[in-house]
Amino acid sequence: AKPSGELVTSEEREVGAVDWKVYKYYALAGGKGLVALALVSAFAGRACELGGAFWLARWGTRADVDASDGSDGAISAERTLRFLGLYACLNLCGVLGIVGRAVAMADHRLQVSTTLHARVVDSVLRAPIAFHDVTPVGRVLNRFSSDMSMLDNALSSALSQFVGCAMNVIGCLVGIAAATKGLLVVLLAPVMLVYDRAQRAFRRVPIAQRVPSNH
Repeated sequence: AKPSGELVTSEEREVGAVDWKVYKYYALAGGKGLVALALVSAFAGRACELGGAFWLARWGTRADVDASDGSDGAISAERTLRFLGLYACLNLCGVLGIVGRAVAMADHRLQVSTTLHARVVDSVLRAPIAFHDVTPVGRVLNRFSSDMSMLDNALSSALSQFVGCAMNVIGCLVGIAAATKGLLVVLLAPVMLVYDRAQRAFRRVPIAQRVPSNH
């Protein structure tokens, strides 16, 4: 028995923002190679999609230039095939990048689930007897049931949505910055500062009061 008379230890809980070490631990649990492959595929796929949009704009601009020179705006079959071929290749590479990202992230989820489950099992089996004396069995079972389910389902789904949304946002910012010749970069810093202050205010939630043990 502890000096306070409690036979069961209180469950620890982190409060506040999630530390970057947690994200790093989760990412490395699935393997550095898969993380690198997912990031390279995501950025390469988004770059190809963005390149296809700019190439299509160049294609249309070129037709307008030819029309202004006195022609009817028609491009020769050879040049049309060149424009069409490169546009198709860029979009195909964009699709391959998305597929590669999805496959790499799916494999990463499986590796994370296997690795973390094995580490939890190893920690519980190697824990001293005193740990099992003061820790309820239900708390241990929660690590293998609800917590692992959260890692396998909710967290992995949220991570996939985050990566997809991040790639879309980055692509839009790069495209606008290129179209405005870098003017967006000057205006982006104060906007990001205001957005950071706003999300810190709206993301903060009150911490629930601890219920007394006799209740």
